[in-house]
Amino acid sequence: MVERRLLTQEYVDNIIPPSRGERWIADTSVRGFGLRLWRNGKTGGAAFAVRTTDANGKSFRRTFSPRANWNDSWLWDLQFSSNRPRFGKDMPLGIILEDARTWARRTIWEAKGRIQYEEPEISLEQEILENRASTGRYLADMTLGRAGEIFIQYGLARGWSQVHADRMNRAYPVNADTHFM
Repeated sequence: MVERRLLTQEYVDNIIPPSRGERWIADTSVRGFGLRLWRNGKTGGAAFAVRTTDANGKSFRRTFSPRANWNDSWLWDLQFSSNRPRFGKDMPLGIILEDARTWARRTIWEAKGRIQYEEPEISLEQEILENRASTGRYLADMTLGRAGEIFIQYGLARGWSQVHADRMNRAYPVNADTHFM
């Protein structure tokens, strides 16, 4: 039996896969879209998916892949959140809910052969202003210690040795409670 409910980020982050088998929770916001939960032996998981019929009436199933549907906003949240979940098992699934809904709408429309209307375009200048404002709000809440951690983390990603990163950490100690602004 299919469960139906409005999927929210909190609900998705706290859902537990069944003890065995598969469970489908249909989203009431987008018809055909939902959350698939499964457990096969020792492994289990959760993923956003689409279950519908195509234009010919044939059953159609697709699973949302966050890597294939990259979005900078949730990637930014993952990289700069205070608890820093890793991309993969530790990543909360609810963080990509809205991206998955957008993907589901497009996928369903394409499967049904309907004309897809593009969302209204925002001017580049308006988008830049909105990005600057949201970045400013984010940085206002960021501590100097967290900024230092990000600096060191990306230094390591750019090829710094661990010895150099440790030296930078000792050379520029920061108070974790100090805010930028």
